[in-house]
Amino acid sequence: MRHHWHRDINHIGNQISFRAPSTVTISTDHDLMAIVYRGTLLCLWDLEGHRHVGFCTKILDDGSSIANHIVSVCFNPVRDLNMLVVSYMDGYVAVFDTVSLAIKWLAKIDTQIIAVSPDGRTLAGGDSVGNLKIFDFERLQLLYRVTLSSDGISALGFTGNSFRPVDIRSAVVNVWEPSVLVRKSNDADEDGTEISSDVATLFDSGPADMIPHYYNQDIVRIKAAFGESMAICGRLNGAVDMYDPHSGKLGFQTLYEHTGSTPVLLLDWTEKHRIVVSVDSSSRIKAMRLFLSPKNIIYAVEELLDSELPSRHVANQILISPDGTKLLASSTATDFLWSFESKSLIASRHIESLANWAWVTHPLLCSQLIYFEVGKLQFHSWDASGFSQVGEAQVDTTYVMNLGVENVELGTTDTAILIKIISQGPRNTSSSTPARNLKETSLYSLEISTSPNVQSKILQPVPFFHSEDHKMIPTPRAILGNILGASDQTALVFLSTTGWICSVPLDNRAPHTLFQRHFFVPSAWLSTSSPIMSLRKRMFCLFGATKWQLLGMA
Repeated sequence: MRHHWHRDINHIGNQISFRAPSTVTISTDHDLMAIVYRGTLLCLWDLEGHRHVGFCTKILDDGSSIANHIVSVCFNPVRDLNMLVVSYMDGYVAVFDTVSLAIKWLAKIDTQIIAVSPDGRTLAGGDSVGNLKIFDFERLQLLYRVTLSSDGISALGFTGNSFRPVDIRSAVVNVWEPSVLVRKSNDADEDGTEISSDVATLFDSGPADMIPHYYNQDIVRIKAAFGESMAICGRLNGAVDMYDPHSGKLGFQTLYEHTGSTPVLLLDWTEKHRIVVSVDSSSRIKAMRLFLSPKNIIYAVEELLDSELPSRHVANQILISPDGTKLLASSTATDFLWSFESKSLIASRHIESLANWAWVTHPLLCSQLIYFEVGKLQFHSWDASGFSQVGEAQVDTTYVMNLGVENVELGTTDTAILIKIISQGPRNTSSSTPARNLKETSLYSLEISTSPNVQSKILQPVPFFHSEDHKMIPTPRAILGNILGASDQTALVFLSTTGWICSVPLDNRAPHTLFQRHFFVPSAWLSTSSPIMSLRKRMFCLFGATKWQLLGMA
């Protein structure tokens, strides 16, 4: 049936009869329809009676009304509340009574795209720069905020249980579950606005624009710490914080800071000796010993090192010795070894400038560390005399012969080194087909012996996964570490290039054929460079995205 709604409105009908609606929202719960015409008022219609109910107008403090620039309209699904929410281009959000058409609340909360949860208790708002905000509907009080990326939010909604906001950014759909939406059961409070006590303590009761300082400081490095329950975070402003998801005030505690607000570039942690080391972009190195009090408060109780690399040296890797007494810092031209006991540099060695190399602690002998470059392994001792080489081995390079190697990363299993090669892909020698310029990732396993007498051996890296199953095997993007899985079986955990957290049982030697996908990580959570993640023994993963939030744990 066609109905000319505008004919029921006197002089306004003539203004809108030739205009297409910019926004139409229908509520079957209320039997109402809200229509917004560009440059006019918001018109409310009764669907059952086919009649015009009236106009919803935003009244400013000076008494003037602004009818245009409406961005989004949504009804509160709870019929008895009789509420309509309208967001405006200037950041204001107004809540109207659909019976009296009067404004119940008006607040400038700087959000344009809006959605109301099915239970009517929560309002979600998004804007063009990627901010997602969660408000208590009754008070328009900010409960939670997610600043994920600069991609604007184009659509918002909720899942049926009202606990999970869903947003669309570019071509990606994100589903969130903020702990603040875990509320008391329905019999807790008649008006349905009470928040459970264990959640309410996490947030200040101040106005919506009072955001803690760490909302605006990016987390750029993360290490899981203290029995898998906390995380050490290095920030863009040079702060090194401890994150405790079980404490109040969003769980952040600053341990120490680098001077000059220089970004944290590298971060390392040893659980056994509770030492954290950070390096900033000016090559300043700080090492602290931490103490966990009985009240679960972390203190930096001892400064073990405060030094810096010589001029024109930039640290590419740091490694704490297993006994907690030394620190290795490697740059493109020189390796440096510091002693925490004397708080001084005890050794250095100049190396040829190489594009691809890495250090790793020996998987079988904790008193040794291994230097790797394509074609060679060197075994060194962690002794006080410095870089004492105790062995060397040649590594077969057939596996990288046709690859333009760009980067090398190392990991370990119980008996082997994992070599992750990032390359430009196979070099195309065919003149008829143009060469590809796509980066590819390959993972190899290199078995290591405890014997230092390996000079005459040529070690053979083998593909970590069986080549016959290459179409089914996920390509690793980042090696997260080893865990102790079911039946005390060790497994390697990695992030695939398609965003899956996967594990591979290490009960047999490579090549492997079995793997398991555990859960998916949305692409918006991952930075464009290396993802910010850390792993501890018992399948504990901690994700970091841009800005303050740590987005998931499992």
